[in-house]
Amino acid sequence: MRNMQTHRTISPFSMQRQQGFTLLELIVGMVIGLLIIAAALGTLMLTRSTSATTSDLTQLQQQAAYALRVIGLQIRQGGAYEPVESGNTSEAITFADYANVSILVNNDTDDRLTILTQTPNAEFLRRDCLGNDVSTSELTSIFDLNNGSLRCGNSADTLQPVIGGVTDFQVRYRNYSVNAAGQYSFGISDTPATTTDTTGVAAIEICLELEGAERMPESQATYTNCEGEDDAEMGDRIRRVFRNVYSLRVRGA
Repeated sequence: MRNMQTHRTISPFSMQRQQGFTLLELIVGMVIGLLIIAAALGTLMLTRSTSATTSDLTQLQQQAAYALRVIGLQIRQGGAYEPVESGNTSEAITFADYANVSILVNNDTDDRLTILTQTPNAEFLRRDCLGNDVSTSELTSIFDLNNGSLRCGNSADTLQPVIGGVTDFQVRYRNYSVNAAGQYSFGISDTPATTTDTTGVAAIEICLELEGAERMPESQATYTNCEGEDDAEMGDRIRRVFRNVYSLRVRGA
């Protein structure tokens, strides 16, 4: 009895069945990819915003420190005393007379600070707020705010910017008075006391308000400005307020 075997011809196309993604799988993959891209972009934007904020804060701190140092260098010359005679033959810092400080304030919202002092005899020490040589025996230093720039110079015609990004510049005065018993009393005022034998200015408070260059999302945050208002709105930029008090060399105070 003969065995009958049946042979079937298998097509090569049927041996390797084609496989692929369904439409649903493609959509899910695309959504996951878009989420990853969005997360990467969000991280990048957050990193950039943090870097810009840090850079802004550092820049504001450096500018304020420089401006306050320049102002303080001129203010501290006021009220200088004639040094005591010594046997040293080297040239000392000498003054023709007791060098008081004269402060003038304008009537605008922002103050203009004018300091009148006497220059030392040593020529290499005669420098104004811009670092220029001073040939006269009297030095005039003017500081004011103009179009967001804190300026200084020897006269209204020679004012040059010191720093930018300044939104407010205010000056307050620690005035003093002396009674008949020789006792000193002090008070804070927006105007300087007239310099006499019994009244004058013992210290000057400088306040600078600076704003950053980078824009930020609008915020409802508040801060205390140079005017003393504790509900001033921050806005869409970083704002920082810097204060410093400079004491004058007042006799007995």
